[in-house]
Amino acid sequence: MSNDTLMHIQRLLTDSNPPSLEGEFAESVELTKLHDDILTVREILTAFANDDFSVSIEKSGVVFDNLRTLQEHINSIFILMQLVEQGNFSQQYPLTNSFSIAFNRMMSQFDSTLSSLKDEEKASQERESHLKYLADHDPLTGLMNRRAFMEKALGVLKMAVLKGVSCGIVMIDIDFFKKFNDTYGHLAGDEALKHFVEVISRTMRKDDFLGRYGGEEFVFFFCKADKKTGIAIAERLRETLAHSPVLLDVGPVSLTASFGVAMASDVKATTIDEKFIENLIHNADIALYQAKNTGRNKVVAF
Repeated sequence: MSNDTLMHIQRLLTDSNPPSLEGEFAESVELTKLHDDILTVREILTAFANDDFSVSIEKSGVVFDNLRTLQEHINSIFILMQLVEQGNFSQQYPLTNSFSIAFNRMMSQFDSTLSSLKDEEKASQERESHLKYLADHDPLTGLMNRRAFMEKALGVLKMAVLKGVSCGIVMIDIDFFKKFNDTYGHLAGDEALKHFVEVISRTMRKDDFLGRYGGEEFVFFFCKADKKTGIAIAERLRETLAHSPVLLDVGPVSLTASFGVAMASDVKATTIDEKFIENLIHNADIALYQAKNTGRNKVVAF
């Protein structure tokens, strides 16, 4: 191979602008093919250097086969990186060389870490939900406690006012509950409270709801009902309870309650807020005490 040929090959490999075919190259088929192959390699490497790995490699031979393999590896890595960017760490690099082994090990660790984080997040959400439930509910009866009941009632009342729907509250007090506890014991008293909740819950309408106000006192919210209907609802609850004795070890024991009904429309206020709910409950309390003071086991409206 002449010095001119070697110089031409060197320029093909090193110059930014490749030389054209001249002299021996232009006259020799083998040298022309070598010239074209080196130019093709230059074009492929230039494309790779500019992040273009879509260039078509059509020639055959060890150099082009290796470039094609390199191209496939890089494209595979790009696809995997896009999946990683989307949070998918479950894919594996489809080769067994040292790079792919290390890459696959890293991906497996990422996937395991992500799964652990997801499990921990789910457990944390469940704990948070459970803690919120405990904060909002009475542990004995499972009913909303006073605070949670008032929050829900406030929200429903605001919507009811916007829609022009009539609503009310019933305060309920189990009759002679202290005597019940003194006679049958506090465990029996707990059973009586749970029995009361079960009876009222299965008797009340679907959209109405019940909360434990404290001790043996409960608060009941009804909606889409005027005063006459509200009294009828409370009367049905009272009758059902009176005919549903609580079953204790000593046998069935009668349980009754007094009911005080108050309508939201009777509250003298223009703003639906916590004070409004407190006034509504106060009115129901007045009616309740009247029921208790006039014989108990009855419904009285404010």
